[in-house]
Amino acid sequence: MSPKSPTVAGTPPTRWQRHAQRLMRLAKRYRQGEHLQHLLLQISELAGSCRSMEQFYQSLVPLVKRVPAVENCYVILYDRLQDEYHCPFFLDQQDGDNPFQSCDQRQFRQGISHYLVRQNLPLRLDAEQIDALIEAGEVQQLGSRCEAWMGTPLRHQQEVMGLLAVQSYRRGSQFSVQDQEILNFVGQHLVATLNRLQQAEHTEITIERRTRELRLANQALHEEIRQRRRAEQLQNALLEITELTARRSHIDSFYLSIHRALRHLLHADNCMVALLNEAGTQIEFPYYEAGDTLPAPSARTPADGLVEQVLKQQQAVQLTGSDIQRAYRNGQLGQKIDRCLIQLRDWLGVPLTINGQTRGVLAVFSQQEGYGYDQKDLELLSFVSQHISTAIERRAHEEQQARYNEELERQVEERTREMQALNVDLQRQIIQRRKAEHQLRHDAFHDALTNLPNRALLLNRLDLALKRIRRHAQERFALLFIDLDRFKMVNDTLGHLAGDRFLKEIAQRLQICIRDNDTLARLGGDEFVILLDRIQDKQGVQEVCERILERVRQPIILEGREFFPGASIGIALADPHGELEPEALLRNADAALYQAKSAGRGCFAFFTSDLKLQMLNDLSRESQFRNALAQGEIQLYYQPMFDLERNRLVGVEALARWNHPKLGMIHPQQFLPWANKCGAVTELDRYVLSQVARDFAQIQAMVGEQGWVHINLDLAHLRSETRLLELEEAIADLPIPTRQLALEFSERDLLVDQQTLRNGLERLRQLGVKLGLDDFGTGYSALTMLPNLPLDFIKIDKQYCQQSTRCDRHKAIIQSLIDLSGHLGFTIAAEGIESESQRDQMRELGCRWGQGYYFNRPSELGQIEPLPACTNL
Repeated sequence: MSPKSPTVAGTPPTRWQRHAQRLMRLAKRYRQGEHLQHLLLQISELAGSCRSMEQFYQSLVPLVKRVPAVENCYVILYDRLQDEYHCPFFLDQQDGDNPFQSCDQRQFRQGISHYLVRQNLPLRLDAEQIDALIEAGEVQQLGSRCEAWMGTPLRHQQEVMGLLAVQSYRRGSQFSVQDQEILNFVGQHLVATLNRLQQAEHTEITIERRTRELRLANQALHEEIRQRRRAEQLQNALLEITELTARRSHIDSFYLSIHRALRHLLHADNCMVALLNEAGTQIEFPYYEAGDTLPAPSARTPADGLVEQVLKQQQAVQLTGSDIQRAYRNGQLGQKIDRCLIQLRDWLGVPLTINGQTRGVLAVFSQQEGYGYDQKDLELLSFVSQHISTAIERRAHEEQQARYNEELERQVEERTREMQALNVDLQRQIIQRRKAEHQLRHDAFHDALTNLPNRALLLNRLDLALKRIRRHAQERFALLFIDLDRFKMVNDTLGHLAGDRFLKEIAQRLQICIRDNDTLARLGGDEFVILLDRIQDKQGVQEVCERILERVRQPIILEGREFFPGASIGIALADPHGELEPEALLRNADAALYQAKSAGRGCFAFFTSDLKLQMLNDLSRESQFRNALAQGEIQLYYQPMFDLERNRLVGVEALARWNHPKLGMIHPQQFLPWANKCGAVTELDRYVLSQVARDFAQIQAMVGEQGWVHINLDLAHLRSETRLLELEEAIADLPIPTRQLALEFSERDLLVDQQTLRNGLERLRQLGVKLGLDDFGTGYSALTMLPNLPLDFIKIDKQYCQQSTRCDRHKAIIQSLIDLSGHLGFTIAAEGIESESQRDQMRELGCRWGQGYYFNRPSELGQIEPLPACTNL
């Protein structure tokens, strides 16, 4: 019995038959597996043979149809960049058209295919299961309804890249687990094949892109090389043109060289240069190159040619052949002037600007087709035109310079002859100027009156002497500060001319007393300084001082009168360990002079450490005094003044007292000398004025509206215009009627320029105040001064009042002064009345006013005993 022979109906198969059937099934599976393996191998080979994905899917169709139980199949792929699904492969018996192409992405995401993607697992469904998913709302029906559906996700590196699905429309059909495994296997091969094809396609695209980029880069490189070569050619040509412009050559060769260089820049076989003459009446062509076909034009009057178009518009003109022909036909260009230019194909002309005006044209033109000038050609030609203009300007300037040089040479020659004629006079002027300069240098360092070195030259020589003793410690020198006595009296009595002769005589006497290597200088006024160089000892300095004093005290005849001058000398010795600054050494000598004058006339004194300590003490006193003014330590005491006939109060005198916190009450005789020396006396006067203003209400209640308040002022206010203005302003600001203000100046201060004194007093009197002289008779002034001064009263020094009762000479002086006051119109007041007899004596002599301890001592305002005031003065 053969294996294929049927068994008898109803007869159970034999063991051999069952074995044969099993072998037949195994053989069938083997053939199916071999067939499936062959199909899968062919699918894998498609990746290497297909050039694109489209070709791959087209070749895949016949292979899929040979897979058993696969009638309908499709592939869905996911584009992650676009977040979209698309179906590149679709094979279906029922739906001929791809239903996925007609639905949008939202509809697709509701189908079975996207359900599998969401689950990310292989899926087998029969008709009932599909209906259940649809009823549950998990999926929607897309395309024709199928009886069985099976799909597997396409995964690459754990990411879903799509799915492979098969479906059947046969009723009752369903897919087995083995079918699912085969589909999974096919899906894995499909993923690998797709990856290889996508990689190959990506590589090919990359290669094509890189090749295109390289091609473009290569083209750009070639273009850059061409542009660089062109730029080098342009640069070389432009550099050559620049060098030609700077080079000195004939103008014809210059034009020819410019044309040669221009040919390297643009199409310039034909070139011309046209220039207007100086008058602008004719156009000339100094350069013209156009071959034999276009002869050079001759000079002409400006009309309507191409050159005239550029000159008229003053800008570049670019014309093509058709433009030129049209201009001829329209009559814009002359029919005779440029008739030959009608043959041109292109013409480009730029203006030549010379000295800021358009005076010519540079033009290039072509007779050939196929070449047209562009913007770059216009820019290059404009650059060349600038160099041609510069060259023309330079040559014109050179010609002008040559003419100027010729004219200059002629003028120089003519001027030389004139200078030779004036040379003698010029030499004389030079000599005079040198003498004047020498005189100016001399005047800058010498006193104009005595011709002695002045302060500047003295300080210079003093500085040299100090430097020398620094280098040579064994050397010494001395500085003598000399102040003359009675010079102010001579100057005020006999006038400035006599004073000048007095100073010259003293300068000659001092010069005789010193050596040639010593320096005698005048600092101003009656102050002289001697620099005794290289002294041996202190004894030698004393001998020189004694010789000076002896020589100076010899009498001098001035204006027929004999004067006996005197001098005081302050000496400062210099050594390497002492003061090494010129100004400091002068101050030391000045301090010693002050010490010598304190000792009496005709004395000299050396600067010592004690004197330096005294100077420091003076500085301390000055600081304390200024601080006392600021702190209100200066108090005012008032002393009444009486009418001696009526025994009534006529005024009070304000007297300053310093209530020192440690030393107690200090009187003016103690602090005024060094307050005067340090320049603080004017501040004291302003302080007293302010305090009197504060007390004036009480003072007026005491003296009445006709009485006065007397204030002592220093004449320093009158020596300076600034201080005088300040005093005038201070008086104007006082809440005191000026008719009740009396200002007193001490006789000791009158030794100043009389004109200055008189002018200052007159200005004060114009304010309405009373002016008086205090301490008269101390020996500092003469009676001859009184008629020249605008005074209202004079207060006689207390020594005359106190001596009048026992000395007839003092009484006679008082009587004569009272008599003189009657003629000059001022009132006499007596100071220092200390007894009844003195009061009676002053009353008998006719003295109207008096004050002193007999009436009241100076006291604070509230402590003055009230007395009747005089109401009619």
